[in-house]
Amino acid sequence: MSIADKTANMSSLRVERITADREQVCINIPGTAMSEDTQFKVEFRAPYETPERPNLEEYATVSVQKDLTQGSVRISFSRMLGEHDLLYCKLFVYEIRDGEVLRIPGPCYAELREAGAEWDYPYLAASTIKGLQVKTFENVQELGLGHAALNVNLPCIVQSSDENRAITFPCMGRIYYFNRAYMEQLDGRIKMLSDGGTVVDLIILTRAEWHGVWGDPVLTPLLLHPRFDPSGIVSAFHVTAEEPLMLFIACMEFLAERYMRPDEKYGRACGWIIGNEVNAQWIYCNCGEMDMDTFLSEYQIALRCAFYAVRKHYAQARVYISLDHCWNMLLKPNEKHFYRGKAFLDALQRNVQAEGDFDWGVAYHPFPEDLKRADFWNDTTAIQSFDTGKITFRNVEILAAYLKQKQFLHRGKIRHIILSEQGLCSGDMPEGERLQADAFVLAFHKIKAISEIEAFIYHSHLDEKNEGLLLGLLAEDGRRKPIYDCFSAIDGPEGEELLRAACMRIGEENCRKIGLQ
Repeated sequence: MSIADKTANMSSLRVERITADREQVCINIPGTAMSEDTQFKVEFRAPYETPERPNLEEYATVSVQKDLTQGSVRISFSRMLGEHDLLYCKLFVYEIRDGEVLRIPGPCYAELREAGAEWDYPYLAASTIKGLQVKTFENVQELGLGHAALNVNLPCIVQSSDENRAITFPCMGRIYYFNRAYMEQLDGRIKMLSDGGTVVDLIILTRAEWHGVWGDPVLTPLLLHPRFDPSGIVSAFHVTAEEPLMLFIACMEFLAERYMRPDEKYGRACGWIIGNEVNAQWIYCNCGEMDMDTFLSEYQIALRCAFYAVRKHYAQARVYISLDHCWNMLLKPNEKHFYRGKAFLDALQRNVQAEGDFDWGVAYHPFPEDLKRADFWNDTTAIQSFDTGKITFRNVEILAAYLKQKQFLHRGKIRHIILSEQGLCSGDMPEGERLQADAFVLAFHKIKAISEIEAFIYHSHLDEKNEGLLLGLLAEDGRRKPIYDCFSAIDGPEGEELLRAACMRIGEENCRKIGLQ
């Protein structure tokens, strides 16, 4: 039986901070009401467990060293318990005084310091905010990309046996196998981009099949959420049981080690987007019907564990949550299928602050309010207010302003913001393609002026009629649409002339609506 099961009493002390480097975990507890006789115990649990409602019969405690100085206590212990990394655990601290066991409130996760990472080197500085979700790699270099985003479907990369020259990867005392053929194909794509100076972000997803490639039949059920409803396109992450969580962590550590090593042998990717449009969970992060708070309690485990997995390898790695453009309204009127982006961010911030802050960022998708229309300056649900219904190209500066509020800052700085997926629909008419190109020019110049936004990653490279939209730079037959040339030249010497021409066609009044006149 664990210590927590023996007591419901709380100590008057409070954990101020838990920090970790490569060797040790340190817990700082300020306070003057302590004596040399006061003893402390630290109990570790899985991220999905709480001290009030244990899922296992027994829990282990770690041996600690106590250092009493100037009325505060510093508790330290080894980060590794055998082959298990306590970085991924909740750490509950107890004061034992006069025979009474008292839980000390405060954060329960460690803050991983830069010194705790295997590698550290400067994060690649992109030459431009311009980016693309790349689908075809022919002639991609001529687009002059500063950023690129690629999908990685976890069930496709991992396998249950060492067949077909599998890549073997040890993680916390277990051996995992990864699909060599699939990974080598991904290596080639990432390396082509990163060798050309493009900052690569990987979008981490879970679905049984991806573009004709099926996941391992043994491991896929462990990666998909147990309540996944096939009405959804992508599953939520399964992180509320030991084996699935360990598998998720192993996948993230494998990718992190492969794509952030200093020699760039397999290419470099240092940005990690955990899920897609998670506030539209019924479609893109499906776990069946679930209220926002319950969903978030699970999703933040995946987000935090992904953060630890990548940061323990590279000190500057970045992780992002992904949100659609629904800010203060629902995509559809069902609060167990869809969530408001603003409420989601607020709840995430509160939860993370309570358990122990970490450096998460935001990957936003400011599509026009009507995905089938390019004229975002006419969006009526996008207003200059934190109470706006949607955040679209028209009012995207609201996102940066909201995240600049004190409660969202991390170590006094605004969190990283990228726009990781957004596009403009051209429709089937030639005039629609011209409008798409002009709308892109206006959107790019507007976003370029917002210094807090680090990337504008356009979707899509190709028209894909199966998604019901024509967002591409290229038509399905490979024809270059007018937006292609605008995209290529937008951040060069022709950029200002493209803006003047677009403003003339769109009209001065419409340009004023988005702050470009």
